[in-house]
Amino acid sequence: MNKLLKKSLLLSLSATLLFSFTGCGSETETAEASETAKTTKDMVVGLSKIGVLDGPICTDNETTTILTQIYTPLFIYDQDSNPTPVGVETYNVSDDGLVYTFNLRQNMKWSDGEPLTAHHYEYGIKRSLGYGPEATSADLIGAYVLNAEEAWYNSADVADMGDVGIKSLDDYTLEITLKQPTSFFLPLLVRNVYFPQRPDIATEHSSEWALTADQPTCGPFMLTELNESGDTILTKNPNYFDVANVNLDTLTFKAMSDTNAQLLAFQNGDIDCAFTIEIGAASAVYGDQPELKIANNIGNYYLQFNPTDSTTNLALNDVNIRRAMAMSINRDEIILALDGERVYKPLYGQVPTGIPGENGFFREEIDANGRYIEYDLEGAKKLMQEAGYSPENPLTVEYYYNASSINETIAAVIQAQWKQIGINLQLKTAESKIFFDDVINYGTYEMSRMGYGAALLDPYNFLEMFVDTHQAFVAFDDERVNQLVEDSSKELDPAKRMDMLKEVDRLIVEENVWTIPVYSYSSPYLLDPSISGLEIAASGSRYFTYVDINE
Repeated sequence: MNKLLKKSLLLSLSATLLFSFTGCGSETETAEASETAKTTKDMVVGLSKIGVLDGPICTDNETTTILTQIYTPLFIYDQDSNPTPVGVETYNVSDDGLVYTFNLRQNMKWSDGEPLTAHHYEYGIKRSLGYGPEATSADLIGAYVLNAEEAWYNSADVADMGDVGIKSLDDYTLEITLKQPTSFFLPLLVRNVYFPQRPDIATEHSSEWALTADQPTCGPFMLTELNESGDTILTKNPNYFDVANVNLDTLTFKAMSDTNAQLLAFQNGDIDCAFTIEIGAASAVYGDQPELKIANNIGNYYLQFNPTDSTTNLALNDVNIRRAMAMSINRDEIILALDGERVYKPLYGQVPTGIPGENGFFREEIDANGRYIEYDLEGAKKLMQEAGYSPENPLTVEYYYNASSINETIAAVIQAQWKQIGINLQLKTAESKIFFDDVINYGTYEMSRMGYGAALLDPYNFLEMFVDTHQAFVAFDDERVNQLVEDSSKELDPAKRMDMLKEVDRLIVEENVWTIPVYSYSSPYLLDPSISGLEIAASGSRYFTYVDINE
């Protein structure tokens, strides 16, 4: 039952009881109260986690979902993941492709009434840079904007970034100068690191300010309650430039990591939208009913090694052991265990299905000439025997994943699959924040699961994180990968650029065997049929700006 209907019923019941027991109160007052409640539109959404609401350090889609509702980016994605201006009214690009000039809307305000200006975008972007390598996504500024990389690497202060190519020419004109032409620059402006900020709110090099709800914001909604482990509540921002078309009065996000809990909460009417669900369990309840939907977003799920000397398991430095483990993964068996045929497709390269390539889709263009590492159980056993391991004399490997029923199912399946070739897989789990810190920032793992969404509909999106300078903890380092990715970002010939990225994909998966791709996916979710206007881009971005609830 949707919240609008529930509120109306509750108010009707309350009004009836009040009238019956007191016999007082004017009919006009009762009618006005009833009308107020009927027009209050509240939506509750289940997310797997809620992190710190500070753009530079936010790398997960769940927390980004909230950030996107409380800030006004320069651009957002449409449903096909094409960049669409929001904070920008018009823009132009210089003939050499280096200088982007953005003319901003002049009717934008923060929730406290202060005008939103180009100076706030300049500060916000430079502040992201100043967070330094800890803000791994800020390399999307450093890698492309003139003189930005050194500022990012050195965690520079904004005051010392005078030569960085980000300048507010006046209150409503922002200029960004690139170090080389970049064909996919506009989509980068959707990312959190390009969000506006104010120096009187968001201090540099720290996120302490983001831990409370008393902070002005500038999106269609503003923050009124903040609880990372409970409810984070947003309310309509009366100063939003398009507030007349914002229908929801409140938007509540509930942190619920358990997929079964989200499914049950949706069934009970406690939430109106569940983003963290298992397709098998949801299908068993809803089948082909309109509540069960499949987003058109694109992502990959893969296993990754820690092939460095810092790992506690030096056997994993042997590429043939890694290759044997890749050869013994039966992807169809994993997908069957997840009951996920509707949303999961076997993946044999790092870039998932659905990402554009030279003439068609990147993955399909590569796979047409042969997949990198096919399932070959006997071949895998032979490689393990050559390394001195067998089911009778197994190699013990620790596999690390963040707690969820999907990850647990996959862990159990690969544990059984690898047992056949002489791998004794020890399972380790942690809650998401600890897990991602351990893996991404500290490299304290032997093997782990990992996944990535298409924040940018380009192969680069799934390959650039294997460049040494793009990693907080450098687990992967191959100068060929580093150079090819860098060269691809400035190559203007589409065919040559795709060839470079295809070689990077091959080096990661086939030659170096840094990863074992498992499947590409679209995301299932549950939505109350009375709700319309939710936009989910192929990138995974979710927009609630124009959501409506219909009786």
